[in-house]
Amino acid sequence: MQKRYAEDYLCLNYNAIADLVMRSQRQIIIKRSVYNTSLE
Repeated sequence: MQKRYAEDYLCLNYNAIADLVMRSQRQIIIKRSVYNTSLE
C-alpha cells in the first residue's frame, strides 16, 4: 500500500512539474516574441 502510494505521488508530482515547465516555457516564448516586436 505504502509503495503504491509513493508511486502515485511521484507520478502526480512529475505531471505537475511537467505542466509547470510547459507553462513557463510558453510564457518565456511569449515574452521573447513581445520583446522582439517591441525592438522592431
